[in-house]
Amino acid sequence: GSSTKVQNDLDKAIVLIVPGITGGSHNNYVRQLVLNGHANKCRTLVFNNRGCAHSTLLTPRTYSGCNTEDIGLTVSTLTERYPNAPIVMVGVSLGGMITTHYISSPECLKSNVKAAVVISAPWNSFATSESVNEPLNHMLYEMYLLGKLKNILATHKHLYLNKRLPVNYRHIMKAQTLREFDDRFTSKMFGFKDWKEYYTNGHPFKKLPYIDIPTLIINAEDDPLSPMEYLPFAEVDENPNLALVLTKTGGHIGFLEGWLPSGPNWLNRAVEEFIKIMIFTDFLKSAEYTESTDVPTDYY
Repeated sequence: GSSTKVQNDLDKAIVLIVPGITGGSHNNYVRQLVLNGHANKCRTLVFNNRGCAHSTLLTPRTYSGCNTEDIGLTVSTLTERYPNAPIVMVGVSLGGMITTHYISSPECLKSNVKAAVVISAPWNSFATSESVNEPLNHMLYEMYLLGKLKNILATHKHLYLNKRLPVNYRHIMKAQTLREFDDRFTSKMFGFKDWKEYYTNGHPFKKLPYIDIPTLIINAEDDPLSPMEYLPFAEVDENPNLALVLTKTGGHIGFLEGWLPSGPNWLNRAVEEFIKIMIFTDFLKSAEYTESTDVPTDYY
């Protein structure tokens, strides 16, 4: 009856997408991932970091790659509101760092997060900082991302003129690199002495041994923000919950294909397939869910 349908809706699996450094629900790559969730009949949610996706900052604090307070509150709220709904997290770039920090925490074990995908994450913050500062990468990536970060602060300038804050707005806006921005702003706002201490604490590869849920890691050999020599091969080998897919090409969140690359690509097919497998592994005993969903027999 109708009560059964309502219960099924409440128990629908949830795909929680955590975008990149200045990304949000308005970005095309995020919208494609939303479609991957919808294809599996999931409730799909995009976690927009503070100040991103044209949101208004209410406090001076934004976000960092190793702080999980905001994502933790989001997950705990979802778990409380939908206690029978499994959650699959999909983190991209900086969102992959945040996701890795969260799913490796004790807090995750108390939640409904059952699986995760980590896409194009920078595994070593120092290596990423060096690579993105190389001349070509600086022009293609760093200047653009730095401009977007500064724009978030400039839009909310009134919040940063408070002399009690541990940062100097004018000094921040003169930053020429992401490292300088992190040294003058991010590190200070999250209680670190400087960029070195922040990056040391932010390394996601250190968290991989503590992940207890199935996690698919996707990186490309030619990703300028995640140099191949720093990919976490050893850590993945030592944890049976992890699988690393390394493509020859793909760049940073690219994975384009075809002569006129647009719409869904290999990455989207891989994510959609992984979500499908994780959902129906978790829901094998749920007759109501499997009967109402088109499930290939080879998933049983």
